[in-house]
Amino acid sequence: MSNEEFPHPPIPSAIPVLGPVPSIQEEEVASALAKMRNGRAPGPDNLLSEIWKIAEDEKKRWLTSFFNDIMAEGKPPQS
Repeated sequence: MSNEEFPHPPIPSAIPVLGPVPSIQEEEVASALAKMRNGRAPGPDNLLSEIWKIAEDEKKRWLTSFFNDIMAEGKPPQS
C-alpha cells in the first residue's frame, strides 16, 4: 500500500512508439475474447463477456474496426 510512510516507486517513462502503430487484427480480438472469463460483472457497456464470445464474425469485425479507430484517433469516441 502506498502512502506517506511507504511512497509508491516512480513509474518509468515509456519509450515513444516511432512510426505507425500496427493495426489490431481480427485474430487478436478473437483470442482476447476467448480468454475473457465467464460469470463476471459487465463493464460500463452492460455487455457480458459471454455475449461477445458468441457474437457473429460480423460483430467481431466491427469490434476490431472500433479498436483500430481508437488507435488511429488516439482517444475513444465521446459517449
